[in-house]
Amino acid sequence: MEHELIRQVQPEDYESIEKIYNHYVSNTSVTFEETTVSSTDIQNRVEKSRSTNLPWLVMKISGSIVGYAYATKSCKCRIARETGYEKSCSL
Repeated sequence: MEHELIRQVQPEDYESIEKIYNHYVSNTSVTFEETTVSSTDIQNRVEKSRSTNLPWLVMKISGSIVGYAYATKSCKCRIARETGYEKSCSL
């Protein structure tokens, strides 16, 4: 039986998140990233979200990170987005 768990991201999760995210960077156009990111980049993104009290979550199945989700403040490039939030989920 597989054990599932959703919890707050921890520093030891950054490398797994990097691998999941970079799969989409390298194989799709959905991220709008032009190059892959490092686990340090992931750490910086987590810390930025947490500084505004927004969550970063991971899902583990049988001890392995299989996905993550997070919320961030929306782009302030348009007046309609000034008070909004964005969410993302990658598996």
